[in-house]
This record gives sequence, structure tokens and C-alpha cells, in this order.
Amino acid sequence: MSSSGRTLLSGNNVLTRIRVKTDRGSEFTDAEHLEHRPDGSFRCPVFYCDPMRSNQKGSLENKHHEVRYIFPKSEKDLRKLGLIDQDSLRIAVNNINSYVLKDKHGKTPYEIVQFAAPDLYEALKQHGYHQLDKNQINLTKHCLLDYKKKHQK
Repeated sequence: MSSSGRTLLSGNNVLTRIRVKTDRGSEFTDAEHLEHRPDGSFRCPVFYCDPMRSNQKGSLENKHHEVRYIFPKSEKDLRKLGLIDQDSLRIAVNNINSYVLKDKHGKTPYEIVQFAAPDLYEALKQHGYHQLDKNQINLTKHCLLDYKKKHQK
């Protein structure tokens, strides 16, 4: 992409384009607090999808499948899979967001953020969220077990 294309894209405020698409689960019934900050200023719009219409939130459903590779629905106690603290969650997130998205021209979520919002990507990196090398990605339920072995008593 040309430098003018990059400037145009990175010049857009990515955060103003965030929107929440969700089902009507009980955790999303208070749209007012999701859409507005505590001071009353607008944060992002919330859209409710129709029941039994997962196609209305396709990319979210695809991401859900990736999460389920690491945390299978059959496992009710995620601690058994190694989800024991914030660091282990960060490991899972880094694996999931380092995975190439076919519908995004072979780019990963981290690569897209790095391109569209470099400052946001740098802030994520400061908190330990970053792109993994392709040979390090592990989207299996064993992703966190080594971490768990090292960090549990």
C-alpha cells in the first residue's frame, strides 16, 4: 500500500469505529452502560443480533471457534487447561490474535492494529500483548499447560 494510503488509514480514529455486536444474553442487557462512559460521554454503539442468527456476527463467531480450540466447551474448569492468572490469559490472547485471518487478506489481528493504529499496538505491547512468530502459535487445549506447570505450586 502506498504511504498516502497508510496515512489515510492511520489518520482515521479507529476507536471511533468500534461497535459491539452481541446476542441478548443477560450480560448485555444494560446497553446504556456499554454505550456510555461513567461521565455520560458516548463510547460505542451496541447492536443486538437476532436469535439463532450467528451469521449476523460472522467474524465474532470465527473468533469464538479459535477461542474454543484453546478452551474447549467440554472443559468447564478452565484452570485445568492452564488459565490460572492474567499472564496465562495473555498467552492465550497472543496465540489467538497472532493467527492469520483468511478474510483479512492473510493478516493477523495484531498486524491490522499495528497498521491501522500504531499507537494502540504500542500500548498493547507495553502490557504484554504482541504478535507471535508463526512457528510459536499454538491453538490447542495444550497451549497453556507448560505455563501452568511452571507457575503453579
